[in-house]
Amino acid sequence: MKKPSPGQQQNWYHIYDKIDQYSSSKHIRMVYDIYTNKDYFEIDFKEKDFVGMEIKGRNVNSELAYIEDDGIIRVSLGPMNRWPDAPIDGYKHVKIDVGYTILNADFDTDIQLSKLKFTGYTSIMEIEGKIHPEFHLNLAKGLKLVEDSVKAIVFSTNKEGNLLKTTFSNNQLDKLPKGTKKAIHTYKNPIENKYTILLNVNVYNKLSLDSNILEVFLEYSVKNETKFFAIFIGSAIVLLLTLIELYHYNELYGYPFIALLSIIALYLTLKKEHYEIPFETWVYWSIIFSLVISTFKYIIFLFS
Repeated sequence: MKKPSPGQQQNWYHIYDKIDQYSSSKHIRMVYDIYTNKDYFEIDFKEKDFVGMEIKGRNVNSELAYIEDDGIIRVSLGPMNRWPDAPIDGYKHVKIDVGYTILNADFDTDIQLSKLKFTGYTSIMEIEGKIHPEFHLNLAKGLKLVEDSVKAIVFSTNKEGNLLKTTFSNNQLDKLPKGTKKAIHTYKNPIENKYTILLNVNVYNKLSLDSNILEVFLEYSVKNETKFFAIFIGSAIVLLLTLIELYHYNELYGYPFIALLSIIALYLTLKKEHYEIPFETWVYWSIIFSLVISTFKYIIFLFS
């Protein structure tokens, strides 16, 4: 068995996407797993535009103090006796959970139509240095990962100093590492809207041993679940029926207003539960116009 060595053992990422017609952000949680005998740990955050940093000791269940100096985050680990022992004499096993938010994150929306709200997006995330080949992606309710779209491109240099590019993907159009049939595995949590993305461990570990990994680009696409387009279609039908009822009230008997109340109840329930609604701006204004027309119509009816 290989003897443990000091330093960083592994780190992995938890990604939380937040995008709407007003703003876009990406909340990141990086987990560092290290063996150390120092009472501080430094993280390079140069060239990162972030807000709301919070750092916790994962295996001591407490917040950690830190200072920032020219893009370098220096995390205080003391007192060291609170950390569990590492399998190396004189070293401690430290797990650090670093959370922060990237504002104006790089999302490519499929459809925006004058800010009517997208029906999906593509995200590309750049990560510097060696990582644990595992990502956890958390999406808003009502969205789903397009699993065939997931791709990781790893740039590294070999012992001769040559730049290498290795693609981990399940897309048949991509050139995959030799002998690899499935380069990426994705697993969906059956309870939460959360996906675990795993690169082919054997290929990645061999790559990290044979070369120096410089950076990793993680790319994936997300789209709305089909069933949530029903509220968009329903709101359009209700608006149409509300307009028709202006001239054919005796034929529709007020059914459009009952349908409108159902759409309003569904919309408010989805918003309360933080679901992502496709074309939400259209849905919202369809409800408002239908409500105004219905109110005006019944006022006229009462006084006629």
